[in-house]
Amino acid sequence: MNVDVNYKSKPRTSSHIPFLKTRLQIAMATKESDPSGSGGLSRQNSGVAGPWESDLTAVQHSLKFVKKLEEHYVCPTCKGVVLNPHQTGCGHIFCYRCIQGLLENSPATTPACPLDRGLIKSDEVFQDNCCKREISNLEVYCTNSPNCSHRMTLCRLQEHLQACQFESLQCSNAGCSETMQRKDLQEHLRISCAYRMEPCHYCKHPYTCCQLEDHERHSCPEVEIKCPNKCSQMIKRCMLEDHADQCPEVQTDCVFKKYGCFVRVGGHIFPLSVLWILILRQRKSSCSRTISIYRLGWKLNDTDVVW
Repeated sequence: MNVDVNYKSKPRTSSHIPFLKTRLQIAMATKESDPSGSGGLSRQNSGVAGPWESDLTAVQHSLKFVKKLEEHYVCPTCKGVVLNPHQTGCGHIFCYRCIQGLLENSPATTPACPLDRGLIKSDEVFQDNCCKREISNLEVYCTNSPNCSHRMTLCRLQEHLQACQFESLQCSNAGCSETMQRKDLQEHLRISCAYRMEPCHYCKHPYTCCQLEDHERHSCPEVEIKCPNKCSQMIKRCMLEDHADQCPEVQTDCVFKKYGCFVRVGGHIFPLSVLWILILRQRKSSCSRTISIYRLGWKLNDTDVVW
């Protein structure tokens, strides 16, 4: 801010003094008629900041005024332009939060003005609406200059920043901490943000882009994957359990386990002679009493049995 903060105490111009003194006398008269006030500013003497003043707190010290800021518009405490101005009994102007801080946090019962060391009495402090109007109409450059060349009155600055294409904004997608100028935000949200929502190509459910690849690779039920038993078929992940019941490569107990075969493979061949020996050993029966292999559902191929 183009302000010379190394200045000496300087009373306000004579054009302001009659008005200020009149307001001061009114405030003091009110205080006398209501002696119940406590150590801070009385409700009569203090005033609520306008919306534009509250919004400017963050950029108070980076404002660029078109014309050099006059000294009496600079807060003696924070050295920024006065926001929600309040005048003391000695005629100096402070931000409301600054004068409130002096009154509440001073180790002395009655704090001293940092400009002339005069005592600041809470019942002599009042909101200076005349000064507020003057400051609100000071002309400033956009805080995004030189990218933005607009200039406006101070009270209109926040209104301009709500639409300024060069204002820095944070991505609105949950989890994304990137900031960019307003003019680039829509492209970021639509194309480049890793946290934007996109539908899965297979199941169509929405996921953030940074999760989508992992979803498709490891959990999407509609993605076709190779059979885990290496049967060469491509099976949807949601169908793997059904496929396992008919996959020729799934290893299960041999159907002849009760006859002594403990091989676990996906399909093995028995010589017919071995099969007969196993059956006869199990049944302890003669050949005339052996059961029919066809009745058991086994397929004979010459001298071999295949299941």
